[in-house]
Amino acid sequence: MRNFILAIAIALHALPGRAKPADSSIHLPPERAEARGGEGQPTTESVVLDYAEQMPTFTGGEPALHQFLATHLTYPAEAFKHGQSGIVVVQFAVDEQGRTRDVTMVRTSDPQFDADAKRVVLVTPWWNPGREKGQPVRVRCTLPINFTFRRGS
Repeated sequence: MRNFILAIAIALHALPGRAKPADSSIHLPPERAEARGGEGQPTTESVVLDYAEQMPTFTGGEPALHQFLATHLTYPAEAFKHGQSGIVVVQFAVDEQGRTRDVTMVRTSDPQFDADAKRVVLVTPWWNPGREKGQPVRVRCTLPINFTFRRGS
């Protein structure tokens, strides 16, 4: 009989020192300003911080995120059939309202694992948004997910 374990490793983190302020003091170089309509200022939606004073959190905390992922991730049938395991690393933004956006794969494994991880990140309940100077901001998060296959007795 085959058994599998879906292990979920969670590390919501950012790269310190790469943060951009959430206020309007950011000015784009002229060539980039023209591409945005010549205003010289990015829109609020375009600024995604890698780090914020208060990082986004999943509603209910890490235990609730673990539970959500364990409940909603499915081990792909083909990967199960062939005994495949893999780790995928998903990067996404949590916007000012707490929705997950802009999901990309930082580390891929099998395309089936990638697709399921991306699907589940997009359907997570709304998060508590990150905050900078007390204001909600869009923040980039990284989430590793480990799909582990084990044969049972």
